[in-house]
Amino acid sequence: MVVVLHRIDPDENMHRYYVVSVQKSLFREISVMVMWGSLETGAQQRQVFSAETHALAIEMAEKIVETKIGRGYWVIEDSRE
Repeated sequence: MVVVLHRIDPDENMHRYYVVSVQKSLFREISVMVMWGSLETGAQQRQVFSAETHALAIEMAEKIVETKIGRGYWVIEDSRE
């Protein structure tokens, strides 16, 4: 699962992206990876959350996506099943 979101507001000088993905880590754990940054400068931050099951990881990722949509981001790419 990968969801890419953007929020662009020229009046606020805001050009941001957010990527939420669910994937296996190196140790076969399920992780939710969140990356965000500026579309203009390419600056980036990343945070990884571990989940006990794939279903819990999907639930966590969905909550993050819904929160971002509520804050004015819109979905650019969505590979949710």
